[in-house]
Amino acid sequence: MIFAARRIIRLIGWLLTPFAAWAVSFLGGWLGARLGSGIASPGWALVWLVAGAGFGAFVGAAAWIWGLRRAWHSALRHKRERLAKQRAVSREL
Repeated sequence: MIFAARRIIRLIGWLLTPFAAWAVSFLGGWLGARLGSGIASPGWALVWLVAGAGFGAFVGAAAWIWGLRRAWHSALRHKRERLAKQRAVSREL
């Protein structure tokens, strides 16, 4: 039961990946716009905006996917430990 719930949560996490990348790219674009607001040239301010959005999207998506993969390995580790305990109990009987 618990393992099935983890699978559902992980699936929802993978489905939410584009939204997480979008949200972090929006934050990065906002920070880039704030940094570029002091520049007199609108072209360079736009470059700051795009660079901030791209950097934010890349870092946010990488962190999100890293977290999801770590959760996957964690779930597999728990499953292996549970199977090892079951095998040890069955050998003792």
